Amino acid sequence: MDSEVSRPAPTRGLVALVAAAIALTTFAVYGQVSRHAFVNYDSHVYVYENEVVQRGLTLEGVRWAFTTTAAANWHPVTWLSILVDCELFGVDPGAHHLMAVAYHVAGALLLLAVLLRGTGSLVLGGVAAALFALHPQHVEAVAWASQRKDVLSTLLLFATVFVWLGHLRAPSRWSHGAALLLFALGLMAKPMLVTLPVLLLLLDHWPLGRTRQHALAQLAREKLGFFGLAAASAAVTLYAQSSEGAVGTFQRYPVGLRLENSVVAVVRYLAQTLWPSGLGVFYPYPQEIPLWQWGGALGLLALATAFVVRTRWSRPELLFGWGWFLVALVPVIGWVQVGKQALADRYTYVPHVGLFVLVGWGLDELLRRQPHRRAPIAGAVAVAFALLAFVTLRQVGTWRDSESLYRRALAVTERNATMEFNLGVTLSELGRGAEAAPHLANALRFEPGYPRGAYTYGVVLASVGRTEEALAAFEVAVRLEPDDFDAHSNLAALLYGRDDFEGAERHFAEAVRVRGSEPMAITNLALARMRLERFDEAAAGARAVLDVRPGDPRATAVLGESLFGLGRLAEARPYLERAVRNAPEDAALRRMLAACGG
Repeated sequence: MDSEVSRPAPTRGLVALVAAAIALTTFAVYGQVSRHAFVNYDSHVYVYENEVVQRGLTLEGVRWAFTTTAAANWHPVTWLSILVDCELFGVDPGAHHLMAVAYHVAGALLLLAVLLRGTGSLVLGGVAAALFALHPQHVEAVAWASQRKDVLSTLLLFATVFVWLGHLRAPSRWSHGAALLLFALGLMAKPMLVTLPVLLLLLDHWPLGRTRQHALAQLAREKLGFFGLAAASAAVTLYAQSSEGAVGTFQRYPVGLRLENSVVAVVRYLAQTLWPSGLGVFYPYPQEIPLWQWGGALGLLALATAFVVRTRWSRPELLFGWGWFLVALVPVIGWVQVGKQALADRYTYVPHVGLFVLVGWGLDELLRRQPHRRAPIAGAVAVAFALLAFVTLRQVGTWRDSESLYRRALAVTERNATMEFNLGVTLSELGRGAEAAPHLANALRFEPGYPRGAYTYGVVLASVGRTEEALAAFEVAVRLEPDDFDAHSNLAALLYGRDDFEGAERHFAEAVRVRGSEPMAITNLALARMRLERFDEAAAGARAVLDVRPGDPRATAVLGESLFGLGRLAEARPYLERAVRNAPEDAALRRMLAACGG
């Protein structure tokens, strides 16, 4: 294998010491996750409300993992890892979180091994691996249960590169096949790895130096298997995300806005890499971006890229680092918009490797040129890593539960409807409806066209006795989404409670239209029609329910009362008798039964 880097190999003892320091520091920073709860943001889909996953590693679960597109992805390897966790630990959040930390640490150590194999520099590899392990932007990928796909796929990415580097040293069918297999597994953990074939070409340029001896076309041909797997994964992923409705439309996210947001996002990732502050779990998508902002970002990226391309032979490491960062970001930069976020900390997990390698390379060069200053340089690096670990420690703490996570996101963003909504729901689930209501109101103010937000706001308002406002919220919900069964049902129930039986009948009828097989909805509609003295229709509805649910208490009472209202006392009597047995405290039922001679 060609290489432009020639230096004495570090001793095994020194490598082990660096690896141990990285691992122990990372576990110390992340160890608090053992006391963290699952957050109610996607984690329920992946673990604690997923019945298949909770049953552990079963044949049914394995079959499901390979066939489902749940969570708008096809990533069976990720599902299998979660199935194994549930088999071993049940639904213990601390254990699941610690497993993610273990994958993260393993990934950092494997990155160290990759860089040692590729460059021979322990300084470069150690610095890059430590930055990968301890950078605050990586907390989201590690501390969030639903992002198991990030830590697992990246571990497999590094394993693929490690094996591929070995293959280039000693080519064989076995090593080539092993690299392809690891890549396939990585894609089945998270399809973001589709850019790996291009990343391998960047490795050919530096540190391997193969682009000086081989044509680019030749280097690409030897990676055709990787390109084929990447293309297949991209097609499957697009299908999975489209079928689950996760891909944003061009009406909601116009092409121009996507391009503008993408260049601004790249610069923001760079800024937060250098100064990791203001990190949160969700950054809302802007409605518009000022020209100076996206134009300035585009100009900055163009200048940096032009400089890197111009110096590609004299400073090949710059092309590798900058190229890795930009290329690895392509799948998540938003040209195909998945979700409602403008950017996400977890998206830097793989791209950061390129930047961190540049930092390690720069420090290595500095030490080689100024060996007499090793002690002060080492001291400065130690202080920098200590500060980084402290910031990461605090960022990990924001993931202790849903409330703390959402409050943090709201503190570092503006007009964040998604986080306002999530915090409102969380507070409501904790029985703190009065605190929840203002956050749900903010969510609607920031995103007025969100029907589920209006519905949830109505539920919370009703729970704290603010009936008039709840009615208004439900009316907004059904206007925004005419087929919202829950909104129609809740609106009708509030109207019924105010003796507005006509309004109640209208919305109960809409609920039945949306979900005509729901016995509760049919019974509610029959009840409202009975109060309107439309006894024939009420009796027919009650009978329809009893046909599928014989003995249903509410339908029995409605049928008895409706038949009584029609004057068919003999028919009403048996139903009223059963109704009184079900609700002996109901004086009205007892009076009707007595009038029937019972």
